[in-house]
Amino acid sequence: MPKAPAAAPGSAIDPATRHVVQTIQEDWENRELVEIVQMNLLTITNFLNRFDTSARYKLARINEKLSKLERSLDYCESAVKSTMEGE
Repeated sequence: MPKAPAAAPGSAIDPATRHVVQTIQEDWENRELVEIVQMNLLTITNFLNRFDTSARYKLARINEKLSKLERSLDYCESAVKSTMEGE
């Protein structure tokens, strides 16, 4: 038995059903938007966490180098001072 041709979308649907379908479609669109926003927030959060870790590591390395320079400078100052006192 042949099937009857399908009606055009929305042509044979009563207003209540149309409203339900529209509400469901809007809900899916909103859920998709929320998912996109959540994924972008996760991406930004991951980037910021990696940046924080990297920045802290680099600052710690710079702090170590500055400490070494300060010790070297203190040594040089004391060497010059003792030389000046010996003259």
